[in-house]
Amino acid sequence: MKLKDLIKGIPTKSIKGSLELEVSGISYDSRKAGPGDLFVCIPGTKDDGHKYVKQARERGVVGFLASREVEAEAGQVVVAVEEPRLEMGKLASRLAGEPCRKMEMVAITGTNGKTTISYFIEAITAAQGKECGVIGTISHRWKGREIPANNTTPESVDVIGYLTGMKKAGVSRVAMEVSSHALDQKRVAGIAFCAGIFTNLTPEHLDYHKNMENYFSAKARLFTEVLPGKWLLEKIDYEPVAAINLDDDYGKRLFEITKCRKAGYALKNPAQYQGEILEHGWAGIKLKMKSPAGEFMLQSPLLGRINAYNILAAASALMELGTRPEQVVKGVKALRQVPGRMERVENDKGFLVLVDYAHTPDALENAVSIANELKKNRLVLVFGCGGDRDRTKRPKMGEIGARNAEFLIVTSDNPRTEDPLAIIAEIKPGVEKTGFKKLAKPGNGPKGWMVEPDRRSAIEMALASAKEGDCVLIAGKGHEDYQILGDRKIHFDDREEVRRVLGAKGTR
Repeated sequence: MKLKDLIKGIPTKSIKGSLELEVSGISYDSRKAGPGDLFVCIPGTKDDGHKYVKQARERGVVGFLASREVEAEAGQVVVAVEEPRLEMGKLASRLAGEPCRKMEMVAITGTNGKTTISYFIEAITAAQGKECGVIGTISHRWKGREIPANNTTPESVDVIGYLTGMKKAGVSRVAMEVSSHALDQKRVAGIAFCAGIFTNLTPEHLDYHKNMENYFSAKARLFTEVLPGKWLLEKIDYEPVAAINLDDDYGKRLFEITKCRKAGYALKNPAQYQGEILEHGWAGIKLKMKSPAGEFMLQSPLLGRINAYNILAAASALMELGTRPEQVVKGVKALRQVPGRMERVENDKGFLVLVDYAHTPDALENAVSIANELKKNRLVLVFGCGGDRDRTKRPKMGEIGARNAEFLIVTSDNPRTEDPLAIIAEIKPGVEKTGFKKLAKPGNGPKGWMVEPDRRSAIEMALASAKEGDCVLIAGKGHEDYQILGDRKIHFDDREEVRRVLGAKGTR
């Protein structure tokens, strides 16, 4: 595509060079740039793409999209704009033929539940006999292809690349987790959605956002800036819809300011999509749902009340897009497990072992709440906090663990560049605040807590102390199969460790 056609309508500060040049690709990483690319110089928080102009030039790019003047050789062009990252997504989408407007794009945002909801959307889409693509925390996948995820929401250029592959493979719907970082950094610019889901908002990423209002504002952009406008799919105009949790205080605020069609879902407050939990336990959840399409029953083998919200979120968004109740029922029932989300590790020892990704106070509160509802005897809890992340959550999570478990082991998570013992020292005041007894050795009798910095040893200790009827909850890492120590990433999987110790049968 000629550069003049590619940048049509894009606000520019200056242009140096010919707009008749042909552009065949968009790149932002000089190591991956190639001949014919327009290289985007992204100013970042840790690095600056303007520093890599020379490397990109050596790889044959035709020009640069930058926020300030850069040196270009003869035959190259420099287009200066205010926000290169914002315009990058729009250009990448236009160059690829806007694949996002040829599939049903469903964005999922909020602190908790995003991954599980994406799995429910995938299962319901399969129940409709359609192909679904997923871009999310665990992986980016479609039609048998799976790419491990480095970020919940990749850069817009990479997203457009995935969407192009999905469309070619016959995908008709995409479930995409959209993080607050991605919204704040304009990583979804150029991507059009026909539905957006808001789950909840609890303290997380405050090391980045600084306070809850900034965090909320970042999430709200999906519903006030990204979603609004007409959605053209196969020559039919749709008004995008926002499915919002009305049992969440921030959800209620968001419902008021959302600038597109909206559909609320809830278990407690009045909502267009109203759920009522009839049963929940070891066998899963039985849920009654009232909707504009009528009342129907849903059953899921997933554990805990929190999954009732996840079901309502997926169902409300998809039903607003025309999915029938019986298709929702079939899809919800078919989803047996979500990796690292209250994932059961089967064993023959007579106690329940769950592995969960809970790494925020609210997520841990939800996880221990579910575990306590399921336990027949004690709750044995193992958790730690990640390094180089929000430090304010550490004592809060320590207090939550101590108030809810009979036996608590505080350990290491992904310490990254921090000293694991220093992280544990910041968890400790929250535990001590409750008056929870410090134990000298593991026990299956008196309540109390211990410190074991080595995560493998902590898991071994928890399982060795468990007895019939106990629930052992290992929280923090969930689906992750690695541990980050300093600048090293080593293989480590909580589920594998459980199976190694118990000779477990595997997950259901």
